[in-house]
Amino acid sequence: MAVALFVIRKGRSADMNTPLFDVVLVLYNRPLACAEALPTLLQDECLNRIIVCDNSSSEEIAYGNSIEASSIPSITYVGMGGNKGLSKAYNRALDLLESDYVCMLDHDTKVPPRYLTRISRWTTRRGDVFVPIVRCGDRIISPCNKGRFRFKQVEALDRLREGFSAINSGMVVRSSVFDRYRYDEELFLDMVDHRFMDDMRARSARVVVMDDLALEQDFSRNAHALESEQARYLTFKSDSRRFYSEGLDKKVFCELRLLYRKISLSIKYRTIACLFL
Repeated sequence: MAVALFVIRKGRSADMNTPLFDVVLVLYNRPLACAEALPTLLQDECLNRIIVCDNSSSEEIAYGNSIEASSIPSITYVGMGGNKGLSKAYNRALDLLESDYVCMLDHDTKVPPRYLTRISRWTTRRGDVFVPIVRCGDRIISPCNKGRFRFKQVEALDRLREGFSAINSGMVVRSSVFDRYRYDEELFLDMVDHRFMDDMRARSARVVVMDDLALEQDFSRNAHALESEQARYLTFKSDSRRFYSEGLDKKVFCELRLLYRKISLSIKYRTIACLFL
């Protein structure tokens, strides 16, 4: 999952009380131009700059991205030297923060016009973490309820329970939160956002749902062939075992969950090879 992070900084806008945003975009073997939100963000009056952290393992793609980024004055390019994982890319971005807030956005999430400007109105509220509504078709996929083991989607926001979780897309975080916090680099891709939410709850962070901001996430583009899905499963397995490492009951749940996913892949591709991953 390619993800964009935003840094919100007060500064050179028509209204001196309106924060400006630095955008940090994490890429995975994708051209910079494929970032769904890029055209909209470049037109937003609250945009200050875009920092591109490129996790591409393809040197050709990474080189092309560096060239394209250099042609746009408001973009700063940072090569990661291959795929270092989402957490390391996040932490590299956090080291560059100069501003009041950070916001994350998946590369394939569409944002409405003046998205940054609309977020800036929410930053006047008392809060540390702000999450938008993220939909996939008719379903609300974030925020979601968190049980002891599983995450469950809700049909409406009034069904959210205390201690709910959320995915990265559109999430805004007060940057002072990161003065003494970094993402768990043992997590490569999966569960990074949910671990972050767990950690924020443990620190008594104030979480606010931006209920008038809805984003659309298109997961239909994430279909993979067998070889790609096998590689994706191995990453999921490693991250899941890290996330569910505390307590025997969580470890058992994790292994059952992994077994179910392997069986599903075996049925989908009609091969027992997936059972031995």
